[in-house]
Amino acid sequence: MVLVKNYGKNINLHKIDNDYKLNKYNILICKYCNERNFRFTKKNLIRFKTSVKIIISRKNECHICNNLFQKTINTIQNDIINSHYFIKDNQGKKIDIGTSLPLFLFEKEDNLRSLFKIKGLPNIKNHYNNILRSEIIKVTGYSIDHLNPDIRIQVFIDSQFNYSIKYTTRSLLLLGNYNKYKRGLGQRFSFNNTHNNKKKDHEENQYSHFTIEGIILEYLYVQSGSKNIKIAWSGSEDKNSLVLGNGRPFIVKIDSPHIRNIQQIFEIKGKIRLIFQEVQIEDINKYYQYKIQINTLINIIEDNLDEVDLEKIVSKLIGDIRFQINNKTIKKKIYSTSFKIIDNKNFEMKLLLDNGIPIKQLIGGKEFIEPCLSKLINKKCECLFFDIDEVILNNKNGN
Repeated sequence: MVLVKNYGKNINLHKIDNDYKLNKYNILICKYCNERNFRFTKKNLIRFKTSVKIIISRKNECHICNNLFQKTINTIQNDIINSHYFIKDNQGKKIDIGTSLPLFLFEKEDNLRSLFKIKGLPNIKNHYNNILRSEIIKVTGYSIDHLNPDIRIQVFIDSQFNYSIKYTTRSLLLLGNYNKYKRGLGQRFSFNNTHNNKKKDHEENQYSHFTIEGIILEYLYVQSGSKNIKIAWSGSEDKNSLVLGNGRPFIVKIDSPHIRNIQQIFEIKGKIRLIFQEVQIEDINKYYQYKIQINTLINIIEDNLDEVDLEKIVSKLIGDIRFQINNKTIKKKIYSTSFKIIDNKNFEMKLLLDNGIPIKQLIGGKEFIEPCLSKLINKKCECLFFDIDEVILNNKNGN
């Protein structure tokens, strides 16, 4: 038998007599910790007059993990599989599972590994994750994807082995199109500041649900189960305008949806129609680049249409349009124009133009825009309302 004595940095081995009595210390560990640490490692040593021996125990508490595996794996696995994220057949099939374990488990394992000089093996967290993932994919048939999972699951276990589970699903990006068949329906929320115009959180403001934005959000909250939905608009129109044809596009980002398969069509008869489809983030920009065909009703505020050559004047709108937003000059284009006289003070004008041109500004010219209809006619005009007859997506070359 050999006794190990430690003299500073020098370790000396001495033979001892058979009658020399050693202190015996048995360390009880579970089958999981044995598999992880001692499958290919010796299970006993003698150090500092103490004989240390590793014993696999089925009944007693594990020295390393306090029976973490036996106490929690099955319960957590069942909770995850029976959650509504997995019950729904329309959920994604790629998942990732991670855990947060109490620090003392790592410390106990590190101390024991230091004693037995165990290096380069997976730690308790790696082992726990692998077993939990394996059990879940065995039951569900899902696959593990660490980079871009449909569902990311994080399990938090405290020192008493109480646990909580956080689910995060991959954001859902939708292209929406809306048709508006009723005048007087605004596009976005209108906020009432009731506290001296100070900035308030969403919940502190009162808004009208009778908006396109309100209808979209209410519908998607129910459809997706998400509490965080953002809309990125690609233009707007007056609340008294209609939106016909294939509808105006917009983008919706739904964070951590419970349900990914959104019903694609929703309609309130005679009021609004919504159509949704899933898109990829790299395709978003092309949905902001489109032309609109509009029909606008124009009134001559002062004077009338006598001696006005509308055909010649309206044709001068064709070509490049310049206007300013936040002191930045924007350049867009009008492609075609036509008109129809209603009476001596009113006429309709149809335009095919790039999305984003301010129509009322184009007609009235209260702010800088060139050309401007009021200036071309040399009479003060106003746009009573305009309807969007059609939305035409540009091709990839922007033509």
